[in-house]
Amino acid sequence: MDNKILLEEIKRIHFISNYNLLKTSVENKEIIYERPVFKDFLTSTRGTEVVRGEIESILKAGTVDFKTAKNSLGGQKTLKKTSDILKALKEGRLAESSVADLKSVMMKNTTNKDLMTSIANDVVNSEKFISDYSHLSHKEIKDKLKGSAMNLDQASEQTRAILNAHELKLAEDLKNAKIKAEDDLFRDTESLRDPTPYKSEKEWKSYDNMTSKERVREYKRRYPNSKVEREAKTNPKGLFTNLKDAGILIWKGGKWVISNALWILIFGGLAYGIWKYWSKSTGVLKDCGEGMVEDPETGDCVKGGTSQNDDLIVDKDGNTYNPCTGVYKIGCVTSDGIKENGTDYISQAQECLGLSPTGMFNKELENKLYNKINKRSFTKADLSLICMAGGTLAAL
Repeated sequence: MDNKILLEEIKRIHFISNYNLLKTSVENKEIIYERPVFKDFLTSTRGTEVVRGEIESILKAGTVDFKTAKNSLGGQKTLKKTSDILKALKEGRLAESSVADLKSVMMKNTTNKDLMTSIANDVVNSEKFISDYSHLSHKEIKDKLKGSAMNLDQASEQTRAILNAHELKLAEDLKNAKIKAEDDLFRDTESLRDPTPYKSEKEWKSYDNMTSKERVREYKRRYPNSKVEREAKTNPKGLFTNLKDAGILIWKGGKWVISNALWILIFGGLAYGIWKYWSKSTGVLKDCGEGMVEDPETGDCVKGGTSQNDDLIVDKDGNTYNPCTGVYKIGCVTSDGIKENGTDYISQAQECLGLSPTGMFNKELENKLYNKINKRSFTKADLSLICMAGGTLAAL
């Protein structure tokens, strides 16, 4: 074989191995790639050239089957030239499955930050992401992306691009008063506020692929006001989990929040004291929108002021934490012992015990601590024992 041909074949094999596109176009589309392709990016000359280069590489690797959308007679064309593919892409004539595969491959392998950001924006604005991802914490989104057909590494630039786009979208939604738009969406109060309750759990439907409105109606049929009131009083964490599973709670700015429109539908028919008790128990806040806060006396969203819960620290599971100093126990966070890298005493203990250094003293840390030093709390003096290699008693 000619050396030049051999070299090209080696490059092709290497290219394919890097792409590792193991999933089908149907699976890729099912995840999140369902929106029109990065149109804004393709309007610029620079963007067009970047995508042209990506398509040329993909054609050499043979990892995507480029087809046009079916015509009125059900016929399709297979496209082999970069110029034809690019033209069909811009004109919206590329088959949905080909677009899904193209975006999936480019997102996983491109080194162009602008292209990555463009696709990430498409991702977070897709109906699938909004339905299945937008209410999750960053950690949960990363876990879900890792387990998806894309199999994105949690520390990858692609994952960071999607999380950044998600945060920007949340901020933009507030800026554009999307919460008011949500109020409009839920004006159908007759069908949403008190829909006919299910008689048994056998009647429950899956939240998967439901719109926001359908999710709320499904939740209200599962949990009518009487059940919400009872759970808020006797099982706050259980109610938290149910609302979170329904996508009604949103993780934003390090806290779980519920929009004012949804608050009215879920808690508006109950005594305000029930909401205050449940909010304090779980750390969930009412999101009144930009420039608005919750009146601590009435629960109404009013202009200006500050919320009594602004400094409340809450983890992704709804557990709340208070500042502690000297003695650190479950439910504590601390600013004591901050190192140059920002690690505090609680985070140091977590690192030494093989846990993620969140700085939040939770049940997992308490159990690890008890197994290591036979105590359920610790002080600065205990860190040498906590971080001692091997079993503490054996070392002593």
